[in-house]
Amino acid sequence: MMVTNDGQCVSFQISSLLLYLPQLFAIFFRNTYFGIFQLDVREYSKKKKEMKI
Repeated sequence: MMVTNDGQCVSFQISSLLLYLPQLFAIFFRNTYFGIFQLDVREYSKKKKEMKI
């Protein structure tokens, strides 16, 4: 890719970053959210079993 000046290069990098950031954030958020959710469910089921006993 040919770039005439630094300004264009920087703006291109920023625009590509803005395009990729939501995807990365979505993946990270989904993994984190489901990880926390699964942990909560596991803890909840453990507590439920303990309460029954």
